Amino acid sequence: MKKIDYLFLLLFCLFSTTKQAWSQCNVTITGTAATPTCSDQSLFLGAGESRNIALVSGQNYIFTFSDNSQSSGFCIAGSRTTNQNFVYTAPFTGNFSVGMFRNTGTWTWSSAVLTYRKLTPVISSVNPGERCGDGSVNVSATPNFGIVNWYSAAVGGTLLATGGTYTTPSIVATTNYFVDASANGCTTGTRTAVLATIKTIPTITSNTPASRCGTGTVTLGATASAGTINWYSAATGGTSLGTGASFTTPSISATTTYFVDATSNGCTTATRTAITATVNAIPTITASTPAATCGTGTVVLGATASAGIINWYSAATGGTSLGTGTSFTTPSISATTTYFVDATANGCTTATRTAITATVNAIPTITASTPAAICGTG
Repeated sequence: MKKIDYLFLLLFCLFSTTKQAWSQCNVTITGTAATPTCSDQSLFLGAGESRNIALVSGQNYIFTFSDNSQSSGFCIAGSRTTNQNFVYTAPFTGNFSVGMFRNTGTWTWSSAVLTYRKLTPVISSVNPGERCGDGSVNVSATPNFGIVNWYSAAVGGTLLATGGTYTTPSIVATTNYFVDASANGCTTGTRTAVLATIKTIPTITSNTPASRCGTGTVTLGATASAGTINWYSAATGGTSLGTGASFTTPSISATTTYFVDATSNGCTTATRTAITATVNAIPTITASTPAATCGTGTVVLGATASAGIINWYSAATGGTSLGTGTSFTTPSISATTTYFVDATANGCTTATRTAITATVNAIPTITASTPAAICGTG
């Protein structure tokens, strides 16, 4: 046995948990040292036989023996385990003795096929990322050990970055990135996909302002490319007043602007859209000018309004407009007649019509005459 092997055996003896464990592992070492690779390798261990395996300090290895009996065990460098799949981190670089034993009342050496290799890291978990609209996305991955490598393809391609987190370049569409892990010169067999999602920001595609005459409520409308429409009283901030394609304002007495945005899949319209609820003033008749005529004929009446167009009618409600404007000439009338006016502005009409009278005064006549005589001057 070489000098270095004796040194290792001495160290194994010192660090073994019991003297019994050490004596059972202290058997003749045969063969040349085997060096684990990233792939499975096998050794046949005869009864009472141990083999050298060359390990590197700090690297992880996995050993599996063919006999999975609960009374069987595996011996490496003076330490004993009954774990059939034994992960071992080499405490230093050198040749380590390995063997197989069985408990048949007393622990004795047994034969087995030993499979061993460097422990290849795996990706334990991934955290996809997302954002609203174009830009960079933060994604991450965690290995059981080793270094995480990032790629844009499932196989091949150029290494983009290393480390547990990765910030993508600015992207405009949902994109898959791929990770593997490397350690001990071994790399994960298959890369794991990590999704960087670009979510579409909704937009307000149309809006419907509305108006009313005088104080009251107004129903506004809006449509969005996707998601839920939210209504506000301010262009930024504030509390949502309601949701949906339509919104009925509270009672308002003056023109008021409301604002909408849309939210879909956690993304909200960048800016709110203004929609106006207009309150139009109802015009009033501010003055009227009746008129009269002597006998049958036409009469010219007059009226003024706060705004809009004055309409003339022959009835207090209903009927057809006889004319428009601040003055109205009646048809020829032979009796006093009442006409009515209202005013219309911005689609709003005076609540009630105002009466204006065209008076026909009778022309007096000489109904009798009394002649008389006188004698002489007088």
